[in-house]
Amino acid sequence: MGKLIKKTLLAAAAAFVLLLAVLFVRAWRYAAHAEPQGAVEQAGAASEPVDSAAVTRLAEAVRIPTITYADSAPKISEFKKLHALIERSYPLIHARMRREIVDSGALLYTWRGSDTTLAPVLLMGHQDVVPIEPGTEKNWKHAPFSGDVAGGDIWGRGTLDDKGAVFGLLEAAESLLKRGVQPRRTVMFSFGHTEEGAGAAAGDAARLLESRHVHPWFVMDEGGALGENLVPGVPGLVAVVGVAEKGYLSLRLTAHGEGGHSSMPHRESAVSVLADAVGKVQRTLLPARLNGATLAMFNTLGPLMPFSRRVIMANLWLFEPMLTRMLSQLPSGNAMVRTTTAVTMMNAGIKDNVVPSTATAVVNFRLLPGDSVAWVTSRVKAIIGDERVSVEPLGGGGREATGVSPEDAEGFKIIAQCIRDVFPGARVSPYLVMAATDAQNFYRVSPDVYRFAPIVAKNETLSLIHGTNERVGVQNYLTGVRFYRHLIEVASR
Repeated sequence: MGKLIKKTLLAAAAAFVLLLAVLFVRAWRYAAHAEPQGAVEQAGAASEPVDSAAVTRLAEAVRIPTITYADSAPKISEFKKLHALIERSYPLIHARMRREIVDSGALLYTWRGSDTTLAPVLLMGHQDVVPIEPGTEKNWKHAPFSGDVAGGDIWGRGTLDDKGAVFGLLEAAESLLKRGVQPRRTVMFSFGHTEEGAGAAAGDAARLLESRHVHPWFVMDEGGALGENLVPGVPGLVAVVGVAEKGYLSLRLTAHGEGGHSSMPHRESAVSVLADAVGKVQRTLLPARLNGATLAMFNTLGPLMPFSRRVIMANLWLFEPMLTRMLSQLPSGNAMVRTTTAVTMMNAGIKDNVVPSTATAVVNFRLLPGDSVAWVTSRVKAIIGDERVSVEPLGGGGREATGVSPEDAEGFKIIAQCIRDVFPGARVSPYLVMAATDAQNFYRVSPDVYRFAPIVAKNETLSLIHGTNERVGVQNYLTGVRFYRHLIEVASR
């Protein structure tokens, strides 16, 4: 019996040593897949300086309040002012390109290439901005629509989201036209004016291209960025390029009960029934998994991590459950691996001494690719398990997550190489975009849809987007213009 136990322990020890050997060897080999540091900046458009007047033109654009409101149509008169500024600022674009206005305010430019048999490149941005939260105006160091240039920054709503991209692309194209550049491949620009709302204008633009049988080689919109130590454990500058977007669904939960005077309440009310339902939904996390864009990001950046983390990343066959649990502890990590649940609105009652017969709540979900609108709706109904609570999608019924655009396609490779050229040493990785962009509409005309804005983000940058004191650094913006210019030149050869 003692010999048997000893043999069993030896066998277990040998198996454990073998397992460790497998884990460490895989981690060692995994590091060999690390992305090279990147090319030295190329000559040409990538290194040429940018006209400093570009800063003045962006500042002028910020002063035009092209706001998208949730409860009303865009104020087209403001967009017309912006269009007039664009036409005045970029005369060669308007002399050499075809300009179309889509859905009353969106702009579609076509720079015809010398070889029209080649599929065009489509580059995007949006003209509209979100409103200023009432009561926060006094917290701005420079007025929200001042367009002030101070302290090395351009201040105001839209500098980051997303007039910086629109005007950066226009600056890049105008400068190339001044140099006499004639693209071999057609280049198109799509600038929507309803992205901060339903994004209807971008959908119309995509359908227009589809009707003309225009299928871009690749599409690039806003959505990604660069940052120092952007991904924990990966040193240096990292650039993330969105290859997919999460879906969007808001469900209205409506509970019904006996109303009446609060002096003689029933044991349960619509409010208490709703509270129980909301609590169940909030507490029950939807399944977590690593797939698609998130898995691609870890496969790209994992080899750059310290050895202890590489052991985990190189052996997800064993450690995936542990990794998803770790990621789930942080809001940003949790959003990467599951469909998120956020209770955003609740409403009930008309007076403090009246028990309401109806109570409602809205729960917002950001859908992981692979989780459908129908599945999430059905799952929420099952979680609540109470016939007194109805569950109905808001608005148009939600939006499915997009497909995952390939990282081995030429479009992604060109974007990645241009990033390395303009930002030497930057590591480039695919990633999953948590929010929504106009790019989601263009899968109908191209499978290769990417999201990247050439902005080096700091820790506070995310809070500035849609927030107080939105601004972009002058040099940050001018470098972004260089990137756009280089991308246009390389992609249109």
